Amino acid sequence: MGLGIKRLDTLKLGQDPILTEFAQRFENSDFVSSLLLPEVKVAKQTGKFPVYGNEHMRVHDTKRPFKSPVKSMQLDDMTLEEFILDSYGLEIPIDYLESEYASDFLDLERYAADVLMASIKLTQEYEAVQLLQDSNTYSDDHYESLTTNEYFNDPDSDPISIIRDAQETVRKKINRKPNVIVFGQSTFNALQSHPKVLELIKYSQSAIITEDILSAIFSTKDNPVAIRIGSGMYEDKATNSNVDLWGDVAVMAYNPKIGNRPMTSFDQSFGKTFVQKGYPWAARTNDRLDIIRYVSVLTVYKHYISQKDAGFCIANTIGS
Repeated sequence: MGLGIKRLDTLKLGQDPILTEFAQRFENSDFVSSLLLPEVKVAKQTGKFPVYGNEHMRVHDTKRPFKSPVKSMQLDDMTLEEFILDSYGLEIPIDYLESEYASDFLDLERYAADVLMASIKLTQEYEAVQLLQDSNTYSDDHYESLTTNEYFNDPDSDPISIIRDAQETVRKKINRKPNVIVFGQSTFNALQSHPKVLELIKYSQSAIITEDILSAIFSTKDNPVAIRIGSGMYEDKATNSNVDLWGDVAVMAYNPKIGNRPMTSFDQSFGKTFVQKGYPWAARTNDRLDIIRYVSVLTVYKHYISQKDAGFCIANTIGS
């Protein structure tokens, strides 16, 4: 159902603090796009974020002779990109007879808020995945589609070298290696049984390839790499079957605040998800006769790529 301005105002009057707190704490462990596109809370639906220059990688003459002034350097021109957030909302109508029937075994309105939040988060993850698997999202040499003899399910391929080469491509552009890698489920399954990967761990205490094992393989002392598996799914209406959100891909990025303080719009990173402060929130409203109660959840966000050179996508990792 579309939500117009009058409807939105009505929902705000019915905003429920308990359901809203629940909505804002909702998490889905199957959704991992926030590692690649961390959330940035912003006050308004529109604004700007900076795209920085390369001045931090230049060597300057900083030696200061005694009683001489400090030498100066110039900052590169800063590019400001505009963000415009989109609004999302869903609601579920609940007949008072349904509430009465379920009251002995289920808080129907809390359950409705749960279903709504899961649906909205699924949409958010789906949109992020579509962006992250699009070749136009990346710099020209930061998107690699594998071909014969490179597929991760080919025992003669070398997936470790392919991934490390991608890490090095990013490092040469931004002087930082990616610190997060998301593998599609099929890609991860292929790595788990690949002979060259198994060879690397044959003297370890682990008998199987795990996220922690892969993290150790691709990390260095100064750059620990978080590894996650994109195992989330959605229902394909055309086939009436569940399919993976993430395809046969390995997507990596550098984001400086992984595991630390929240990301801000000024941090240099591959991408960000701007979310308006105070969202998501939930509301309860009744119809004129108190027969139907509506439980609604709304949020405001949008995904943006802020530094193309800080990301890399390896696509088509599985051969037929």
